[in-house]
Amino acid sequence: MGQTEKRGRLDKLEIYKEGLKMTITPKPIMLPIRDKPFGAIVDRMVFKQIAEVSEMANDENGDTWYKTPLGWVMAKFCRII
Repeated sequence: MGQTEKRGRLDKLEIYKEGLKMTITPKPIMLPIRDKPFGAIVDRMVFKQIAEVSEMANDENGDTWYKTPLGWVMAKFCRII
C-alpha cells in the first residue's frame, strides 16, 4: 500500500496513492509548496487556490502531507473542499 523513503527526517515516511481523490485549498494566505515533505520550497500556494491531491504521506512526526501537481504541502494548513 505504501513505500518508505529514508532521507533524514523522512525515514518513516509512508506514501499512500491508491484511490485518493481530494481537492484542497490553503488555510493561510501563502502556503509553501515543497519538492518533498520537509524539502526545499519550490513555489507557494495562495489562499483560495485549488489543487488536486494525487498522494498523501505521513512522516515520522505524524504530520500528513499532500502531493499536488505543484509539489508537497503540509495537510494541517489545507482545507479539503
